[in-house]
Amino acid sequence: MKDPIVVRVGVNNNFNCTDAEFQQLDILSNLHPDHIFFVNSNIKTPNLTAINDHPYKAVLTLNPDLTVMDNLVNRLYDIDSKKIAFVRIKYIPEWPSIIDLIKRVSKTHKVVITNQRFNSKKTIAQFIPDYKKYYEFSCSRYRLKDLSILSDIVDHKKVFICDEKGL
Repeated sequence: MKDPIVVRVGVNNNFNCTDAEFQQLDILSNLHPDHIFFVNSNIKTPNLTAINDHPYKAVLTLNPDLTVMDNLVNRLYDIDSKKIAFVRIKYIPEWPSIIDLIKRVSKTHKVVITNQRFNSKKTIAQFIPDYKKYYEFSCSRYRLKDLSILSDIVDHKKVFICDEKGL
């Protein structure tokens, strides 16, 4: 028996949890019953709780704009936890609110940390003035150069780092 194909829906854009999107997903799911579908959404999605009414799991980004907004993060608890594959949190150094969010949410959900990459010096400097301390330019982007700074917040039972091995 071969492994099922996993299909991530809403990769380059947000899955907005609209009726039309779920109808399309239902059609795909019926055409490919051997595939596992999940939706890629974020905590700002207006129709987010519609996830509860469908059979698909979701990956939810809790800080899509990097800033942690607790009033939005609290929407996570309106979603049936069985419907959430994991939550995604974008990480940048020197932002205690992000570290607090990781620690808080990992008590109830699996968390995947995505290290924020930046395209330009101008953009990265808006978030981290002393960015050279943490970032290096590699593969056309500024990327975090040392993931060990996450070691004090990573509990590998509930918190995982996307691309931890640099692959």
